[in-house]
Amino acid sequence: MPAHALGVPQQSLAMYARWWQLEAWVRDLAYMELRAAFGAEWTDAVKRAQRREERDASFSHMTGVDNENPLAYLDYSQLVQIIREDWNLFAPSLFEQTAWEGRQAELLQIRHRIGHIRRANRDDLARIEQTLRDLEAGAFIAMSDYNSRWRPPTTGADAVTDGWVRGNHPTAQRLTEHAQRRYDIEYQVQFSARPWATEPFEYGAGILCHVDFHAGQRTIDVAQLWRDLRALGLLKYVVAIDVGNATWVGVTFSGADDADVVSDAIGKTFEVVLQVSSPGYDPGRWAKREQSYRQIDYRVRVDTGWNIVAADTLPISNFNAGGGVEFPPSRT
Repeated sequence: MPAHALGVPQQSLAMYARWWQLEAWVRDLAYMELRAAFGAEWTDAVKRAQRREERDASFSHMTGVDNENPLAYLDYSQLVQIIREDWNLFAPSLFEQTAWEGRQAELLQIRHRIGHIRRANRDDLARIEQTLRDLEAGAFIAMSDYNSRWRPPTTGADAVTDGWVRGNHPTAQRLTEHAQRRYDIEYQVQFSARPWATEPFEYGAGILCHVDFHAGQRTIDVAQLWRDLRALGLLKYVVAIDVGNATWVGVTFSGADDADVVSDAIGKTFEVVLQVSSPGYDPGRWAKREQSYRQIDYRVRVDTGWNIVAADTLPISNFNAGGGVEFPPSRT
């Protein structure tokens, strides 16, 4: 039975849905920029969430996709405070700071009404939708920059470039040809820069390292990949696992982490990918798996804007709130 038939006001339902879009996006953006800036130490910025996170851990039968994401335990006001403290990381992906800060008092009142199940003000929905429209350009910049990638030059001095572009890591030397010959699996290492990063775009804070594994006619079991990376203690270095299709998976690392550590993590990830791949491709089986992958963990991304939005995906609307992006946004 529809919720409105049970007495839930339709205006409130619409407001809840729009607020979910807004807050989910801001949390997602905060995660990406903090990971790019601080690497595995990103959680230092959200220590206030730990007490609630630990309490939720006792309810193991109620675990969800975001249980291990400390940002998911912050109140909205705390999330805004994190953004305020590191504004330079978020400025290109939000809107003018004075306007952003001025908007927060009204948005927080709306959040309180939602949290206490109070009826919406007649202008609440319009205020949220206007904010979503104002966020369209920044969201496009944030996600298209994630997907604007390049192969780092072989002259790079960092351990990731040396190990996996020049191929000097022991695991690369041991497995590259073997993986191609025995498993039909190839890898590609590319970098991307966050909107706030500055040239030269070399390995370091603000740079993300994307390692794509192409499995030919084999299927990569993403759930088992995630479980094995967790067992090996590598998830702390994994920014995201991007799921393209049954035969392509990308694993992203942060340039803010030690390059030697990340280079070794790439090697272990390569070994795991070989182990969790299997011959053949069944579209029906893949469709079921794809749905289940959405429920693994907040770092596993299946058909989200982070997988899709690129410089040539215009015109586009990420929130469908009456706005969108028709031309490449200005970055000034």
